[in-house]
Amino acid sequence: MHSLTRSHSPIDATENDPPRTAGGFSEDTAQVSYELCYTPSMEIRDATIEDAEVACEVTRRSITDLSVADHKNNATVLALWLSNKTRDNFAAWIAHQGNSVLVAVEQGIIVGVGAPSDVGEITLNYVSPDARFRGVSRALLAALENRAMQQGNSRCKLTSTETAHRFYRDSGYIDDGSSASKFSALGHPMSKLLGRGLTNAKPQPD
Repeated sequence: MHSLTRSHSPIDATENDPPRTAGGFSEDTAQVSYELCYTPSMEIRDATIEDAEVACEVTRRSITDLSVADHKNNATVLALWLSNKTRDNFAAWIAHQGNSVLVAVEQGIIVGVGAPSDVGEITLNYVSPDARFRGVSRALLAALENRAMQQGNSRCKLTSTETAHRFYRDSGYIDDGSSASKFSALGHPMSKLLGRGLTNAKPQPD
């Protein structure tokens, strides 16, 4: 599933921006460990520099093939969305000290890519078109949420694509205000309280 990050997000901001310094789905997210997040044939782990090229390709294919409802095959919109999804940028995001980039791997093949920021914002969450409907999205989201909790966050936030909006709502996220366009694609600000015993309600202004 996909997220359109806000314009201030380092990972989806501009082509050369570094990621924000950083320090995901189960019935009991609090009990999921990102080092040991598996389906019968899948592992979710921290990305390495060697993963950058494939992680980039998975992300670009996911946007191009699975987010048609958002970019509507508009070449200009798609080019803007993909502009910072380069091998070099992925390598920089992965290498940045304290940053978190996770990959879902099945039989040695990367099938999903996700990234949470140090303040609990999910800035990347993309699954390969070849791995749809196998639970990759939910497992990756659980790992992202767990990493956010390990960083001391009690709430995850994201900006969902139209394509993924229902998925996130089914995963416990709520809409956090008016939708806004980015790259001429509609983004839905959303958030979710993490852990047990929390009521998922919209945060109140200070």
